[in-house]
Amino acid sequence: NTKTGEKRNLFIPWGDRQYQYKFNNLAQTVGDDDKNIYVLNRSGFYHFDKNYRLVYRFDYYQSEEIPSAYFIFGRELLRIDNRRLLIVGSDGLYIYYKAEKKLKKIKAGDEPLLTGFLNLPTSEYRFFETAPGLLLTIKRNTDSIFFTDFERKETTASKSPVLFSEQEVSWKSRLFPAGGTSFYLTGQYSGFYRLYINRQTGA
Repeated sequence: NTKTGEKRNLFIPWGDRQYQYKFNNLAQTVGDDDKNIYVLNRSGFYHFDKNYRLVYRFDYYQSEEIPSAYFIFGRELLRIDNRRLLIVGSDGLYIYYKAEKKLKKIKAGDEPLLTGFLNLPTSEYRFFETAPGLLLTIKRNTDSIFFTDFERKETTASKSPVLFSEQEVSWKSRLFPAGGTSFYLTGQYSGFYRLYINRQTGA
């Protein structure tokens, strides 16, 4: 807690303790105003309430896979709005409905703004949240970049002056705000890009 300095551990249990470490390999975490904590990691997705109780869990791997599988499920965790989270997994996109504690894999027609990104992992996209409800998506090995505004229900495609190759933008890349509509995107191995988003047009 950055306001109070309080800290504590969150731990995802697993019955066979010799494999418990595989369920605590963090990818990303976010919180909300109700003090819920949402954890995405390589094994699945987990929801802790304000009392740090595990109230929902989704384990991507079956029990018989646990000893030998190399866990790679969790990629990105993003806020669509106050009710929903977007989960980017190794096999596609999921939406988590917070109040209902329900996780659903997105299929064609479920979420029109995301339909163009459903061919994961065939087409490799990287997703970044510029703010809750605002999504920046880069299609790797192309010059295509997309800005999605869930409140306005719009996705705008733009063309970058550079090719976003795997060597340039991949899982190590991070997006940082630089005030207003300006952002810095770090490269996979070195360097960075400066991006400007026109909030009126989405370009």
